[in-house]
Amino acid sequence: MTATVLTRGAGDQPFAGRRVTRVAGSAWRFAARLARREVRRRPGRTLLVMLLVAVPVCGMTVITVLVRTNNDSASEAFARRFGRADLALDSGFVAQTAGATTAPTPSFPAGTQVLRARVLVSPIGLASATGTARRADQVTDLDFTDPMTRGIVSLRSGRFPRVAGEALLSPKLATAFHVKIGDTLRLSAPEWTERIVGIGVRATNWNDAVVAVRGSELTAPAMQAVTTSLTLVKLPGHPSDTELLRYAPPYLSRAAVPTRTPDRAVNWILVAGMVALAIAGIVISGAFAVGARRQLVTLGQLSANGADESLLRRTLSLQGVISGALGSALGFGAGVVVLLLLRGHFSSWIHHDPGAYVWSARDTAAVLVTGVAAATIAAFIPARSAARVPVLSALAGRRPLGTLPRRLAPIGAGLFASGVFVLVLVASAANSGSSDGRALSAVFGGLLVLAGACCAASIVIAALTPVARAVHGAARVAVRSVVRSRARSAAVVMALAAVNAGAIGIGTAAESHTGSKTFDAPFMPNDTLIVSSSNLADTTTRGFLPPPASVQRTLHEILPASTWNVRRAVLNDGDGSASLPPKALKGLSIAPGDPQIAVPLFTVADPAVLTMLGLSAHDRAALASSGAISVHDKPTNQLTGVPLTSTQVSIGTGAARQSIAVAVARDAVRATGADGGYYITADKAHSLGLPIVDAGVIIHNPRPLDESQAASIDVLSQSLFVEGRAAGTVTDIAWTGLSGSRISEKTIEQIVLGVAVLIALIVLAMSLALSAAETRDERDVLLSLGARPSTMRAVSAYKAALLSAAGAIVAIPTGFIPVAVVFMAVTRSDQVAHVGFPWWTMFELVVLAPLLAAVVAYAGSAVAQAARPTRMSTFATD
Repeated sequence: MTATVLTRGAGDQPFAGRRVTRVAGSAWRFAARLARREVRRRPGRTLLVMLLVAVPVCGMTVITVLVRTNNDSASEAFARRFGRADLALDSGFVAQTAGATTAPTPSFPAGTQVLRARVLVSPIGLASATGTARRADQVTDLDFTDPMTRGIVSLRSGRFPRVAGEALLSPKLATAFHVKIGDTLRLSAPEWTERIVGIGVRATNWNDAVVAVRGSELTAPAMQAVTTSLTLVKLPGHPSDTELLRYAPPYLSRAAVPTRTPDRAVNWILVAGMVALAIAGIVISGAFAVGARRQLVTLGQLSANGADESLLRRTLSLQGVISGALGSALGFGAGVVVLLLLRGHFSSWIHHDPGAYVWSARDTAAVLVTGVAAATIAAFIPARSAARVPVLSALAGRRPLGTLPRRLAPIGAGLFASGVFVLVLVASAANSGSSDGRALSAVFGGLLVLAGACCAASIVIAALTPVARAVHGAARVAVRSVVRSRARSAAVVMALAAVNAGAIGIGTAAESHTGSKTFDAPFMPNDTLIVSSSNLADTTTRGFLPPPASVQRTLHEILPASTWNVRRAVLNDGDGSASLPPKALKGLSIAPGDPQIAVPLFTVADPAVLTMLGLSAHDRAALASSGAISVHDKPTNQLTGVPLTSTQVSIGTGAARQSIAVAVARDAVRATGADGGYYITADKAHSLGLPIVDAGVIIHNPRPLDESQAASIDVLSQSLFVEGRAAGTVTDIAWTGLSGSRISEKTIEQIVLGVAVLIALIVLAMSLALSAAETRDERDVLLSLGARPSTMRAVSAYKAALLSAAGAIVAIPTGFIPVAVVFMAVTRSDQVAHVGFPWWTMFELVVLAPLLAAVVAYAGSAVAQAARPTRMSTFATD
């Protein structure tokens, strides 16, 4: 290959103005021509680089458009809830405004239309005459035939109710009660008979269970306690925002609805995409580093013909520009296709119609420029070193694998330490300053940590050289291939480490806690009920009686597979506000400022109760040691603010009333339980001479309550509330219902781990494909030496396992150290930090994930060989 390059020597005089322009333009065109030829010449590498750029670009395109589309303006949000009204008076909003409930009715101008209705303020259980029970999220008698209400409910079929006895149901309830338009729905609780004339959904949430009626159903005494009034006002003409604000408070309008802008969320999506492209860029940089080594002969010929370093860098960097531009265009086009395919499903996922897609030229430009920039920078980094290779070495076609610079380790350690320091500063300033500024600083600190880990990845790959001498066969070939392509291998290891470090960091955060951990558990699990009765006329005891036989029969029908246990408790006097007798304080060491607490009762911590609580091993030991424990409050010394590990609580009735030391639970619990969250062992109660009485029953269902069971219990609770008050007895059901479920930290940790392993496998698959595309000469040499297809498959499996394990090893300090240091740094002086290491996560990443990667790589190699049998390439004459 012969090329004539216009250049200028070091001692030459500058060209004339027009000559400089032509020469510079010719140099750029020449470099671009060479770059285009190399991109076409390496289709495998080009395609994989395009995919590495296209996947994040596609994700950024889809998510930014969906976020902007799902962001309602103030007018849209108001219209979804109140239709075409200009003003709305709803107790949900009135309660948020001081004095709104007593505000005088304003004088509206002539021509104003006013529409009033009743709305159920909380979910209510509905039971049909056939025994089916479901919960309704909203029941209203609003007149949906009025033009003012248009848009609040969207009809799916039929029409809106016009007269008493007609009703509209949401599809969810119509399916549950097996009714359609024209059918009659007979409810036993409440006792309603409705003819179904329409099926519709709320504009705010299609998934809500809605009932719309036109009669006097909501005027019954049982309903008046749980309903509120709604007033809609339509002013004449087209009032401005200033005119609407004159009626606030108490009236809400589109002018008073807080406006939200999606720019902040979109900006952080772009930042997340940039981080993803930075991780992908590490792999891309490794691929271009190998590609630059394969172009050494071409670079040497260009240098021999007078090309300077800037032209060589430009030629190699433009390959990244072209690949990045193609990848960005591919990713953007794929994002558009995905959005078109999602058009019919996105609304059902978010349970409302967000309208037409909202596109932003700013977002599109940012996404495309970021994709091109990531590939360009990834190509420029190896181009700098490749352009400085001596001419003779380049013409020889080989660049010896040099030793790692000695400064690499201290540079990596310095970058890593700097990143941790920045993260500590951000965490320490969590209560001050701008949240966006802190978040950007956190991203910068994380990038510094990853930059330090990049140096560690190269050191890990270089340290594998002695391993090649200790293994044999395909394993030795795999190790030497990984070490020989150190740039690409280190890039793959770093990309895997960046993904796995997230799993390690989240696992560390989940395992770590302080001595004053906040409890966020529900007061009851979603599979347990505590049922007790009280006699309103009995003031001598706290009235925790067994539930009536009728209630027990109903609960047995609702929960036929449940287990029943008697709840035992130690009762207290009154409401706990009386002071302790002097003899109760004798011998007790109570520090000034320590709280004195009195609770309604202490529940005996028998096996059924302990199952409900879910105490940790530490807190079980504390309960066994002290004999009593509190799982609800976190008391602190009133003078110093230091959290207490134990507190003084009054217990007992009458003359037997006394004060005891109660341990305070350190760890989170499954549920805090009803009636104060205080528990005592039977042995402790006996030693104090306190009587233990039955206080209702604990009902444990083998699985969380489903919707039908929750609705049936809700119906039973309503009837007990209404009927019990009149009879002088009250039966109370303590339960959480459908809202009590929550994902455990272990489950979240495993979900994150699974996602990390999946992403790591995708990155590894692309990296191995790049390796196969760039190492045909190695494969040809093995084939010429008689290597069998099984050997080639084994080499791929060993490479995958080795790279996956190396990535996990680098990820352990990368993910653990920053989280642990930050956690300890933000722990207050009155707290004790307990840093936990995610051993199981580490085992899965270091052992199980490499095995899975090896199996997948072996199977993928077998499929590739079957689809395209391996044969000698033209590497000798290429």
